[in-house]
Amino acid sequence: MQKLSKDQLWHEYVTSHDFNDLKSEVLAAGYQIQELEDALKLDYKDAQLKLKSILPMYSFKRLNGRFRAYVHRLQTQKTTITVDSFILTRLDALKAKMELDSYADLLEYLIKPDGQYAKEIKDFLNSNRDYASGSLQASIQALLSVLYYEHQVLIKKLMTEQFERGWHACKSAKTKSTKTLLAKQQESIDEWFK
Repeated sequence: MQKLSKDQLWHEYVTSHDFNDLKSEVLAAGYQIQELEDALKLDYKDAQLKLKSILPMYSFKRLNGRFRAYVHRLQTQKTTITVDSFILTRLDALKAKMELDSYADLLEYLIKPDGQYAKEIKDFLNSNRDYASGSLQASIQALLSVLYYEHQVLIKKLMTEQFERGWHACKSAKTKSTKTLLAKQQESIDEWFK
């Protein structure tokens, strides 16, 4: 995305919004609506000077806050959605249950059709049949990239628990031979994949 100047951003903002709330405040302050419309057409700095003189301070600050938020959303390529508080409560509960970090992850999970998810897993398996010849870490990262977030968390928990079990088994083993440790490792793995 090409970086726009503040004047360009201001003009985009002004043309994409109506300012009905400001019009009534301008009239209440004793100015004409035409003065507001003329001020909005100016470049950013000139508009700021003119608007500061015709708007009450709280309205001027509110307008600048809205403009800053508009610029931020453009630069970060984010938008805002509005939902009822009841729906938000349900989304929060689902997000917590799924152990997701953000609403973006939750919405992606909810939007992605289950058949598509199964297809992505199948495509991954077909394209990575020869993972043993490459890096295991790269293969795992590729697999994780197609999994739902909650499945990624589950795999991370499994790996962490297996590491901790292995560490405790090493610490408590009477014989520390490689053969004994490998047998304990296999025994622990077999518990997961019965």
